[in-house]
Amino acid sequence: MTFYSKNFDIYYTKDDLDYIPEIINFLTERIPELTNFFKLENLDTKDKPQIILYNDYNQFRNDCVIYNIGSSSYIVAFFKRIHGINTIRALNLKEQKKGTGHENDNLEKLMLRLLHEYAHFLHRIKINMPLTEGSTLWFIEGLATTITHQYDHLPLETTCNIEDITNQKVGYNTYRTLVTYLLQKYGQEFLLNILDKKDVQENLLPTICEEINHKNTLKK
Repeated sequence: MTFYSKNFDIYYTKDDLDYIPEIINFLTERIPELTNFFKLENLDTKDKPQIILYNDYNQFRNDCVIYNIGSSSYIVAFFKRIHGINTIRALNLKEQKKGTGHENDNLEKLMLRLLHEYAHFLHRIKINMPLTEGSTLWFIEGLATTITHQYDHLPLETTCNIEDITNQKVGYNTYRTLVTYLLQKYGQEFLLNILDKKDVQENLLPTICEEINHKNTLKK
């Protein structure tokens, strides 16, 4: 089954019937915040993403490998532009609980996760290149978590370690802390200006960590 809208199309099964209206309403209400942030209010409808909810955990895992996302059982959703089509793939409400670390995930977690992937989609549209070509991982994930308010229930980190960040040994809340710092200190326009400037992001990281570790300038 499919629901079509201006900003996304969502493909789902009978297993999702009880909560699909809530997902649709949530995305419809929250997506304008993201398009406004990226200054992409007039998206070309041919670019709108397809959202696919999987009711088969094994099929999702197979597709993660096929689309070079990885084999980690922690992954329960991803965005990928495939043959010019923007696609967000995610395990549905029931199947997401089979992912490592997601055993207690609920509908709110699923909806925020879809919004997070939608932020990746808009980032990709804005820079017109694969995200990893234009941005570092900490910036990609930090931006998505910051502007979707996905982890606002958690306090910001009070310390950060450059080596751990570079080696991807930190959680998403650390990435959120880094981008929150940039947003508070430099503002939205600055973030938009460095969306595709990977070298600038890399050069900023030591300064950000020093500020967070020693000056504690973040607003809680």
